[in-house]
Amino acid sequence: RAGHFAAQLVPMTFARVILNADDLGYEPSVSLGIVEAMVDGIVSSTTLMVNTPYVDEAFNGARKYNLSVGLHFNLARYAPLSAPPSRLLTGHGELDEDKVTQWTTEEVEAELNAQLDAFEKGLKLPPTHIDVHKHLHLHANVLAAVVNVARRRDFPVRSINDEMRATLRQQKVKTNDAFEGEAGDEPGWTLAKLEARLKALPENGVVEWMCHPGYEPKQFKSGYGKQREVERNTFVSLKARELLEKYGVELCSWAEAFDERL
Repeated sequence: RAGHFAAQLVPMTFARVILNADDLGYEPSVSLGIVEAMVDGIVSSTTLMVNTPYVDEAFNGARKYNLSVGLHFNLARYAPLSAPPSRLLTGHGELDEDKVTQWTTEEVEAELNAQLDAFEKGLKLPPTHIDVHKHLHLHANVLAAVVNVARRRDFPVRSINDEMRATLRQQKVKTNDAFEGEAGDEPGWTLAKLEARLKALPENGVVEWMCHPGYEPKQFKSGYGKQREVERNTFVSLKARELLEKYGVELCSWAEAFDERL
């Protein structure tokens, strides 16, 4: 974890830093790039979408390489795993991001529990934590459901801002102290951005860096395709490891970040 000595240098931070790749299972080319970014690169954690047509391949990769995997709770696309009312779905019976505010907290809870059960059935392990595709837990109904399930099943949850962090902590849900990450027109991670974020790390606490490595999807067009390849190439480069050593940072998983024995 961050705080270990690296290359004989005194660490510049004692923060526990997680580099988490969202979207495992989203599409085969994306999943392949994520696995490579973890096995051959510096990415230390990933989150898995379990309600996609490509989840079995993702399960296989995660099991083969013993990856550290959380749940990427998905209310935005693909088929639900619970039985929500049809009014919440598209005409083809799939999840609809635009209708997420119409879900009751109880309906969200049912879907989250169904996705958690599918995760544990597929990996034979519980997830390390929960985060939410498209940050849809910014909506109060989704966050309330995530809090209820996380408390009951004892999972940490990604917080992306101070308000969400305060809500989670008030409800005794473990969460990160700081969050960084983006997925826009430009790649969210390059070597320059990695070094800038290393320089800006706080002195302590749990920091999550969100990333989206992969290969450009082949099954459908995506607005974040070539950018994924830039991120993947960044993380598998020797320079990325050299930067971690330069700043005395050893990345960790969500499980390690909250392990009081470390």
